[in-house]
Amino acid sequence: YVVRIEEDMPWMNKTGVTLSQILGDPTTCTDVIYTADNRFPTDKTLFVTASWESLSHIVKTFPIFNQTCAAFFQISTEVYRGNRDGSTSGDFGLHPVWARLPASAIAMSYFTAASYFLYMDTDAILTSPNYTPTSMYKTLAYDGYGENATFQTIEPSLIVNKPFYGWLCNNCMDHGLGHGCFNSGALLWWRSEGASLVLKAWWESQHQNKTQNFHLEKHGYLHGWSKKNNEPDYVDKMSEQNRLMYIFHTNPDVKKVMWPVPRQISRSNSSSCPEADGEEHTPCLQRDFKPHVTWNSSGPSCFIDHHTDFKHLVRNVSEIILSMYPH
Repeated sequence: YVVRIEEDMPWMNKTGVTLSQILGDPTTCTDVIYTADNRFPTDKTLFVTASWESLSHIVKTFPIFNQTCAAFFQISTEVYRGNRDGSTSGDFGLHPVWARLPASAIAMSYFTAASYFLYMDTDAILTSPNYTPTSMYKTLAYDGYGENATFQTIEPSLIVNKPFYGWLCNNCMDHGLGHGCFNSGALLWWRSEGASLVLKAWWESQHQNKTQNFHLEKHGYLHGWSKKNNEPDYVDKMSEQNRLMYIFHTNPDVKKVMWPVPRQISRSNSSSCPEADGEEHTPCLQRDFKPHVTWNSSGPSCFIDHHTDFKHLVRNVSEIILSMYPH
């Protein structure tokens, strides 16, 4: 199944998202790692630059990535813009976090030979030189862990990871979201009709009103989609993440082709949040809010560390990678 954006995704407006840097041959690579940001990765003081440099170095240096391409998408602030007060402006009235959707669509169109596509936020970084998007997918798509395991290999169109702990965990548990609680900082796609289905439902969900959200009288609306000061165009920086969770719970076709990991219940009996990345909750796609550096560890870890609140660690990990493995 080959996704042709012009034919299969005419509903996706790709204005303001440009494929600006590529590593590898787009006609032959079998998987792709890509990221997107409104800052260009040339300023050495930015964690964005450190993130792209380390990813580029890994793909160029380790033979296991010989069939992996890397891509950087530039986001236009004229189209996508998030303001400091939380409001949005720009042509679309969308926060830049939404640009990962057209970036995903463009990646599937441009890298014609690839089957697996790994999106990572620019404050996320690989934890090992031993796993490609293809091997990550094959590992995570085995339903052999947690409750109601079938011990079979499945074929999800999108693999997402749950938050490990923190405010999002608490919100999800309050609203009873179970396995349908995600951190969208890492997305692992398999090229399929299901991928197009998810992207379409997700993109169109931006037009939903504020009442189309999880709501409990005691807890109010789930963070990310409530309006601010009655402004109809207010879209929070967590809005695309909220929308992905919402369509997972309200659209049976979307839920059928998505696979949240890890599957194991936490020690406090939560299916929304693993709370630990030890042996009982690996394999996993990403570990969010990681407070320290992990690189090529012999212990259990996720494939990606997402340093949401510790962005300086991206630079620290990059320095380790570049120094230990000179190209």
